[in-house]
Amino acid sequence: MRNKNLKIIFVILAVLTVVAIISVIVYLSLGGRSAPAISTETNETDFTVPTESSVPDTETDIPTTEENSENISLDTAPYESVVAARLDGASKEIINWLKEAVPLYEKEAETDSEGVEIAPRESFCPEVAFFYKDLTTGASVSYNSDRVFYTASAIKAPYVLWVLKEIEKAENEGGAEDSKFDVNNVFVYTEDKFKEGSGVIRKSDFGTEYTYLDLLRLSITHSDNVAFAEIRNIYGRAGFNAFSEDIGITNPAKSLYRANAAELAAYLEEIYKYFDSGSKYAEMLKSWMLSTNHRIMIPWAVSPTPVANKYGWDLDAYHDTAVVFDEYPYLLVVMTELDIGGRNDNTFIRELVGKINDAHTQAHMMTDN
Repeated sequence: MRNKNLKIIFVILAVLTVVAIISVIVYLSLGGRSAPAISTETNETDFTVPTESSVPDTETDIPTTEENSENISLDTAPYESVVAARLDGASKEIINWLKEAVPLYEKEAETDSEGVEIAPRESFCPEVAFFYKDLTTGASVSYNSDRVFYTASAIKAPYVLWVLKEIEKAENEGGAEDSKFDVNNVFVYTEDKFKEGSGVIRKSDFGTEYTYLDLLRLSITHSDNVAFAEIRNIYGRAGFNAFSEDIGITNPAKSLYRANAAELAAYLEEIYKYFDSGSKYAEMLKSWMLSTNHRIMIPWAVSPTPVANKYGWDLDAYHDTAVVFDEYPYLLVVMTELDIGGRNDNTFIRELVGKINDAHTQAHMMTDN
């Protein structure tokens, strides 16, 4: 009987304990006592727990300096800073892709005078460089842009730009009586003027006549070697060298056919400024560059966006230089040693240009949104 009474007592005590615990929980939930405060003091700057709206978006967060570690809002950051940050982020992926995607070339085996192999056939990676500049914000992205290449015909557009500006200046200042500034003067194609390579004049009959303006036009639209050689004979190098040095370009002033991507981009910017002047000859140059006959690199990659371009192609040289008339215009120079110029080379260049164009578009779209 005694054991039975003890069991009843233990049950009653257990029930009372449970009831007491439940009562305390209910009391606290109704605000009877607040929980101890958690200190937010740290050795660094005070912080708050981020809400969903305050968590930085990894796609739109802008790099900041150490002095200002707070994220810059897209709504308050300068437009130029947002575009530059987006492009900088995208460029790392583009350059990493480029390094892996450049087509490999084969170097033939070397033999001695008796035909004995002294060095085996081997693969190598041709040099590639690019320079992009957003003409709306001034932001630029480049790779290997100080590497000097043989320019081939890519130098023709800068030279023709300089000549047209000289002609325009002579006409405006009354100096057009100098025969070299008369665009209607006639050049007669003769056998001694023949040049190998690109162009249409070399295929014409000896005795065919072309005006100086024809020579300038064909140097751009058909990269005509006969036309460009005669233009150089007429106008010389000294003035072009001075023009180049005035805008900070040194390599072509030393050797006309040597330049890096940054220098060709600087020429392109001068061409773009000239377009913007709207003068008669500026409009001519623009129309010529919008209708060049070799449009399988940059123009192809960004089609149907209008592109004013000038290519260059020779041994150790396969380049394209262009002003892309996007809603936000930009200039782009791609220089390579991919002198085969075949399907693999063109596919690689188009993919590179496409990635740069996508980065350009997305940088501006993010800020517009």
